[in-house]
Amino acid sequence: MRSLWFSLCLVSAACGSVLEPPPKVACGPSTCSGCCQGERCLEGASDSACGRAGEQCADCGSSRICTNATCEVEPLPVGAKVVFVTRTTFKGNLGGLVGADRLCEAAAGAGTLPGRFKAWLSTNEWDSTRRVAVYVHAADRFVSNGPWYLPGVNDRGRRMQVFTSRAALRSAPLLPIDRTELGTNAGISPGGRNVFTGTQATGMSLPVTAFDQPQSTCANWTESSSSFRATIGTVYGQGGDWTALSDTNSCANDLSLYCFED
Repeated sequence: MRSLWFSLCLVSAACGSVLEPPPKVACGPSTCSGCCQGERCLEGASDSACGRAGEQCADCGSSRICTNATCEVEPLPVGAKVVFVTRTTFKGNLGGLVGADRLCEAAAGAGTLPGRFKAWLSTNEWDSTRRVAVYVHAADRFVSNGPWYLPGVNDRGRRMQVFTSRAALRSAPLLPIDRTELGTNAGISPGGRNVFTGTQATGMSLPVTAFDQPQSTCANWTESSSSFRATIGTVYGQGGDWTALSDTNSCANDLSLYCFED
């Protein structure tokens, strides 16, 4: 008797508490404001179900995210800047700071990166006339307050922040600066993807004293002789190694540059 009563309830509105499932409706523009996955209407706001107006859901893949129901590369935050490591390598004679900045500008142009770029380099020398040491510290070369991001996006379609502000340039980056101006991974060059810097982990130049010649900067980036040396960093270093390895390197070697948008 109980089984019969339950069966009757399934087909009768008299029982009140058991409802029949709604009829299946084809998903489309008239029935779905999001996107359609088969005959299911989804909200259309996830990376694997992106779209609107009843269209077929799109999978944004690994290089894009779903923003306002559209697959796109995540834009840089307003005011954000870009930093990269050059895919081209150079010897220590960079033409001074001005020449090095031009190399960064040329690299940025090859990568179609807008903005003005400067090299992450320091200089130092003893001014015998004034009897003072004269420094240009890499961390002080920039007017912008950042933040700085790598070119391109990660495998989840997200932007990659390296430094939060100009003050943060005096500490280690949040991520390795391992993307070139093309947004591709720098990999390991024949030189180990090392980088000329002339800069300590604090973002400052190496100290010089009375009668010293420029120290650890390839004669302030004007010498490519093996008799001159420079402080270098390494792309995949830990902590301060990104800009200051424990040993210097010959200015005759071919190394990359870090280039910061300013």
